[in-house]
Amino acid sequence: MSLRVWAAVVLSIALGACAGGERADTLASGASGAMAAEVARYDAARAERLVQDAREAAARGDPAAAEIAFGQALDAWPASKPAWDGLAEIYREQDRQQDLEVASFFAVRMDWVAALPPLVASGAFENLAEGRVEVAQDSPTLRRRSAQLVDFLRTQEAQARDTTYDEEMAYWKLAPAAVVSAGLVIYWGGNLVGVPFPGSGD
Repeated sequence: MSLRVWAAVVLSIALGACAGGERADTLASGASGAMAAEVARYDAARAERLVQDAREAAARGDPAAAEIAFGQALDAWPASKPAWDGLAEIYREQDRQQDLEVASFFAVRMDWVAALPPLVASGAFENLAEGRVEVAQDSPTLRRRSAQLVDFLRTQEAQARDTTYDEEMAYWKLAPAAVVSAGLVIYWGGNLVGVPFPGSGD
């Protein structure tokens, strides 16, 4: 069999591998779609808008509306330090000590949360969420917000894994075709410039 025939066979195999990669990627994108639905309830941009709304409400002397908007911002993005800082300020002005302690507890830990891998950070709040720590036993708000933060961080971790998988699939889908295409360019290019590979004449 001539090298040209071998080249055609190898190219067909490579294209088949690429098609298989596309099928696998389609299956992965189905999983990604489910993950996207899971992540949709967390929205950083919406949280930022709500924080701005809360600040405007506080500025016009409506702390109740500000508290609601800050709370909604945390529902959209539980690791929002500006939202926790804003709530703490409202509670401080109203001398609501118990609420202030909870808001301050989270506010001072958000930079730390952002610096850690999500799965590691989530582990730090599990005991609080389940009420196994004394400070959380008498604070339903602390437990609820801790549970929300754990869910948020685990979702971020799952999303990161899903993104990494998609990137790896894209690489392995394209790599065989790139290698074979480069080989064919070299093979046919050699023939075109008059430097045939051994056995290429037929």
